[in-house]
Amino acid sequence: IYWHFANRADLVLELYNSLPMPQEELIARELEAENADVFGVLERVGREWLELLATDEHRQRILSILLRCDNTGEFAVISERQNDLDDEHMQALEAAFLKAQVQGKLGSAWTPRSAASMLRWVIKGLCSEWLLFGRRFDVASEGKDALHRLFATYGAPATSA
Repeated sequence: IYWHFANRADLVLELYNSLPMPQEELIARELEAENADVFGVLERVGREWLELLATDEHRQRILSILLRCDNTGEFAVISERQNDLDDEHMQALEAAFLKAQVQGKLGSAWTPRSAASMLRWVIKGLCSEWLLFGRRFDVASEGKDALHRLFATYGAPATSA
């Protein structure tokens, strides 16, 4: 192993990099459309991610390893990589929720940042809980329900004419 990797962190980072990510460019283009259904796209993508996690054992194993890694010392590089990706995803989510706000679809209880943060926390929490504590629930089904309830709170109340 050390012939190919300088240390354990390099090995784990390579495992992490081997995970194909959702088609972020396609999602971004879909959200750029003038009348994009921001909530519909984001809810669908979140649901697809949870379904992928539920069915991809390779992804489950790698993410379980990453969740258990010490993020200091030689593994700090992995934490930095995850933080960079989190920052990129947060910026993309904030931009999407800002678009929903401009369209008049984001409720006044939410800011684009708070909506984006909550979505990330729900998905990351579901995944972490499921992976770390024995897969004691159906992450795809219960995650779909949780996302549906969350997105129901994002909307602006309908105004009566």
